[in-house]
Amino acid sequence: MKLRMVWLGKTRDPHLALLAKDFTSRIAHSLPIEVTELKDVKTGDGERRLQDEASRILGSLDASDRVVLLDANGPMWSSSQLATFLGRHMNEDQRRLTFVIGGFGGTAESVRKRADRKWSLSPLTFTHDMTRVLVLELFLSVTGPVAANLVGVAPQRRAVAGVVYEQRAEPAFGIADRQQG
Repeated sequence: MKLRMVWLGKTRDPHLALLAKDFTSRIAHSLPIEVTELKDVKTGDGERRLQDEASRILGSLDASDRVVLLDANGPMWSSSQLATFLGRHMNEDQRRLTFVIGGFGGTAESVRKRADRKWSLSPLTFTHDMTRVLVLELFLSVTGPVAANLVGVAPQRRAVAGVVYEQRAEPAFGIADRQQG
C-alpha cells in the first residue's frame, strides 16, 4: 500500500515546508508515501475557482484510489482511530490511499462525491500550510506502530506529557496505549 497526500499549491512558509519535507522522509522509513503538490489556481473566484481546483484534484486521482477528503463537515478521528483506519486499509485494501486537502475556499461537490471518506482534522481553523504539517505529523506518529503491527516489530516507548506509554500492536489492527507505572 502507498500513502499519498494531494494538495493545491506549494507550502509557502519555509519553516513549515521544511517540517513537511522532514516528516515525509521519516514516514517513508515505515510506509511508502508520495506528496503531490498541484499547481495552485491563480484566477477566478467563487464557484469558478472551486471548479478549476476540482478539475486539478480529480485529474490527479486514479480511478482505483481510495480517497479521504479533509473536510470541515467530516467526522473527527482520534490518533488511535486514524491508526486503526490505516492499519485496516493496509491489511485489507491494496489500493493507494490518497488524502486530499482542498483549496482555501473549500472543495467542489464533485470532489466531495469522489471521496470514499471525509475527515475533519479539527473544529479549529488552520492555514493550509499548517494543516499539511499537522496531517503529516499525525501520519508520522501512527505509521511506525501500524507498520510494526504488520511486520511484528517490538513495541515502541514514547512519553506524552511526562507519562511513559508503551505502544503495542493489537492482534488485528491499531494501537493499544498502556500506561507504564
